Amino acid sequence: MQQSLTIGEFEVAARAGLIEATNIRTLGAVILGSTAGPPTNAITIFDSSGTAVQDLAIAALAVERGKQLGLGREIPFGAGDQRAAG
Repeated sequence: MQQSLTIGEFEVAARAGLIEATNIRTLGAVILGSTAGPPTNAITIFDSSGTAVQDLAIAALAVERGKQLGLGREIPFGAGDQRAAG
């Protein structure tokens, strides 16, 4: 959460004094029910900054879901990619 206030999505608002750490809830805590979610009229900001492994897991899930839905296309990556030759 501190990362969100210092280098993440909340940085500018925190520096301007518009938001404090007590205003922020983690997604995990809301999902687990250990904290209430935001009121229905609240603005919700999702800050996905975190560890690289979290980013990779979310990206892998998005790619898999896109494939299941027939979305996107595969693009060859670099000269060593065998798909680039064909």
